[in-house]
Parts: sequence; structure tokens; C-alpha cells
Amino acid sequence: MALLGRASGPAPLDGLARPLRAALGPEAVVAEAGASGTAVLWVRFHDFTFRFAPGPTGAPEVLAVHEVRGIVLKQELLDLTSGIAELAVQLATWAGQNPATRSALVQTFS
Repeated sequence: MALLGRASGPAPLDGLARPLRAALGPEAVVAEAGASGTAVLWVRFHDFTFRFAPGPTGAPEVLAVHEVRGIVLKQELLDLTSGIAELAVQLATWAGQNPATRSALVQTFS
């Protein structure tokens, strides 16, 4: 399934999804069918969820949610560049607190 593209079109986030799935596990990085034949990419770890999907104009958007014990502390709709940057910040923070995640990320991206 092409991520953030039509099933027959380019898949710009496949390059992000594959290594994240390898590092975080298949349950943490999920692609699913969205509206109009597009795909939605979910990345979930620790207290964060990132949803990559086409917005109303067709441009990729990222919904970043920080939730603790069922309470949403922060929710932001970001453009693709800002969403990937926020994902990187949160992954780096989580990797600094979780040796297994750090090791998996280093191994995957080395």
C-alpha cells in the first residue's frame, strides 16, 4: 500500500515506515486504507501517536497527539515537514529514556 499516495502512485512515506516498523515493531507502525484510496500511517510509541494522512487539499498532514493515561495533553495538526521533525524529537527523547528503543533505532538506521 502506498503511504500518502494512491495505491498506484508514489509512496513518499514508505521510506519512513519501513525503518520505524523495524525499530519500534509492527504494532507501533501501522498503515491502513484511508478515504479515496489513500493510505494512513500511524506511528505509536510511549505517550505519542502520529497520524500521517492527506489533508483536505491532498497535501500530507500530521496529527501529533500526546496522551497520558487517556488524557490528551496536546494535539497539533502539522504540515509534513514539521510532523516529521516532531516525530524525530519525540523518538530521540524516548530513545534516551529507553535503552531497547535506542538500540533498535541505532541498529536500524546504521
